[in-house]
Formats: sequence, structure tokens, C-alpha cells
Amino acid sequence: MNKRVRKFLGKLFISSTAFLWTACDSDTASATQDISASNEPRTFIDIEKELSKLEKPDTTGLRGTTVSGYKACIAGILAAGPSEYTSYIGDDGEFEAGGVVDNRIEEFLESPKGAALSDSIRNCYKSAKYLISAGALDYGVIPCSSYSDEVIVDDQYINNLLKADELKRSSFKNALERVNEYIADCDSLK
Repeated sequence: MNKRVRKFLGKLFISSTAFLWTACDSDTASATQDISASNEPRTFIDIEKELSKLEKPDTTGLRGTTVSGYKACIAGILAAGPSEYTSYIGDDGEFEAGGVVDNRIEEFLESPKGAALSDSIRNCYKSAKYLISAGALDYGVIPCSSYSDEVIVDDQYINNLLKADELKRSSFKNALERVNEYIADCDSLK
């Protein structure tokens, strides 16, 4: 009986030891993967996360209601994409991106990691703010200024809202990509 118990305990010890070795090996492997993943270039601004924060236009129950003619005209201009009138009303995607970039850079430079950077790298980070240009607004008369009546919301207006949102998101994403590339160059100054 004593011999059987020793055999059983021996097998139990060997199997538990093997289990522990396997567990340790997988922890070591995952730690190695984490270290190698950190060697990849990081992105300063998580574009997908910021895109998810943008509000989408709510078109629920909009059809059949009325909006100002001016608002309908602006939606049409924005949906048409960049034009000579964009300089009068600005680029919403660039405006939104400018706010995100300003906040992110200020937040980073005030953190301990940002404070430890050299002055040249800090200045490089600060200059990334100027990559965002929502366009200097021109003052003048846009064709929408003559619209004063209410218009009934139809499919065209809703499509214009959705198209304008799509263009805004594209502009927003492009602006943040430019900043991420620039910041990566700043990081290479080290």
C-alpha cells in the first residue's frame, strides 16, 4: 500500500511539475511578445478611437419636418465636397481634428513622460498643432444667404447630411494621420 501511495504521489508531482513548467513557459513567451510589440512604432493619437467619438447625424424622424433654407443650402455645399464656398464655412473635419490634437499634445506635454523630453522635441510636438488648417474663413456672400424660407426635409437633404458627415470623417482622419506621421518624426529626433 505504501508503495502505491508513493508511486501515485510521484506521478502527481511529475505531472504538476510539468504543468508548472508549461505555465511558466507560456508566461515567458507572452512577456517576450509584449516586449517585441512595444518595439513597434506607436501612434500618438488613436484615430479609430477618436473617430468613434464623433457624433453621427441623427436622421430619425427627420423626413417631412422643416428646416431653414440656409441650413439645407449649407448641407448641400458640405456634401458637394471642397469647393470655393468651403472657405466661407470652413472644414468641419479639420476643426474637430484641431481640437483633438491641441488637447492631446497639451495633455502629453504636461505628463511626466512629456516633461522629460528635450526642448527641441517638445517644440516639435507643439509645432504639430499647426499641421491642422481648417482654412482661414473668407468673408463674403455665399449663395445660401438668400435662403430664408423653411424647407421640407426630403431624401436629398438627408443624403446631403450623410455625405457631409462622410466627408467630415475622411477629413478628420486625414488630419490626424498627418499629425501621427509628424509626431513619429519628432520621436526620431531622440
